[in-house]
Amino acid sequence: MENIDERPLGTKTNPHYHGDKVRVFFFLSAVLMIMGLPFFKSILSISASSVLLTAVIMIIFAGLTNPKQAWVSFVNTLISLFGFVIFEYAAITHFNYASYLFFIMTQGLALLFLFALYYSVKTIRGFYLLNK
Repeated sequence: MENIDERPLGTKTNPHYHGDKVRVFFFLSAVLMIMGLPFFKSILSISASSVLLTAVIMIIFAGLTNPKQAWVSFVNTLISLFGFVIFEYAAITHFNYASYLFFIMTQGLALLFLFALYYSVKTIRGFYLLNK
């Protein structure tokens, strides 16, 4: 059995790399944001172009995510953190004032970002563990 310390950093055999999962969570989040935009644009406190730009940025970083560059995982962690906070805040503050469907959508997006945050942090931890 191969020792984990002998594995090259950022290969698919690295058990600490979870960027593929983060990529899927970002992609799903961007798709949900774009699909929900026509239905909820009157409820949002930001412009439609801001939502579209955010979705494009998420898709770009999903595409950039790879096991060789730690900086992308750091950016993914920040995107995940901000996405979770923003969508969970929206779910909580609009719970009594917006439609039930809006609450489900924002809560679902918050959960996707929470999972992305978890796996992004695990990936960063893997970069540190394997560089020791």
